[in-house]
Amino acid sequence: PPPVEAAHIWDFPAATPILVAVGAIVVAQILAYFIFQFRPRLRKTKIVKSGSGNLLLPQEVVKADKAAVATALCELVAAEAKHKILTNGKFVFGVAGGSCLDALAALPKTDPGEIDWSKATLVYVNHKCVDPNDEKATHFKAMKKFGKALGVKAVAPHPHPKSGSDGSEEAAFYQKTLKEAGVGPSVDLVILGLGGDGHVGSLHPNSTAVASKQLGIIASPKVGEPASITMSMQMLNTSGRVLVVATGADKKVAVAKALSTQKDPPGTFPAQSLLMPQFILDIAAAP
Repeated sequence: PPPVEAAHIWDFPAATPILVAVGAIVVAQILAYFIFQFRPRLRKTKIVKSGSGNLLLPQEVVKADKAAVATALCELVAAEAKHKILTNGKFVFGVAGGSCLDALAALPKTDPGEIDWSKATLVYVNHKCVDPNDEKATHFKAMKKFGKALGVKAVAPHPHPKSGSDGSEEAAFYQKTLKEAGVGPSVDLVILGLGGDGHVGSLHPNSTAVASKQLGIIASPKVGEPASITMSMQMLNTSGRVLVVATGADKKVAVAKALSTQKDPPGTFPAQSLLMPQFILDIAAAP
């Protein structure tokens, strides 16, 4: 009988496993994009910086209400802290005043005891030029609400700000104090609120502070009020990750404007100048 021909065997190149792996990663990224793009209330997705690098993350995370937003924020901060402490041996996070402090009050209860918060350093995105130990001061409130319970190191602003100061001396003091504490010019994570006029930190519309090109802590004077010190927009944008927290129907218009692709002239709506923020919103604030 005639000899039986051997079945033809395809000779795949040695690089095929690598190509398959790369293809799988690309497909996974595309699927992740469409999942977030069309999943209700998580419809905007872009590259957002996180502790483990640039990842495909939702630009908006929308929760049911203010309490759920606080829980989500605390979980994100705890996860970032754990990652940074395990990989770098330290974690530096900056916090703005106002509603951000209330949202972080549950942070001590979020940690199951796996995070060594003694390796974390708390700094301030902005702070009025007042005694940091005054009951109305951001430093005092932050330590009372969560700082002391966590046992973090906090870098406090100038202990004796001058009355009527424009904030320049206090800003220079805080910049120097941060450097001595081994912080800067960027931090791992910043947590911001959002003003109805688009201000973040103490970077107010059409102010000298929002126009500053300096990388670091700058002065933010305001007529009729004590001056503030604030991280410059450049410092915010060099941070490892930027979270913006907004809740309530009164923030809906501001959130929509911050997320809009139609940009105002530079400095007129400061939140639009944030490069890669991630917004944590409740349904009432979501556009």
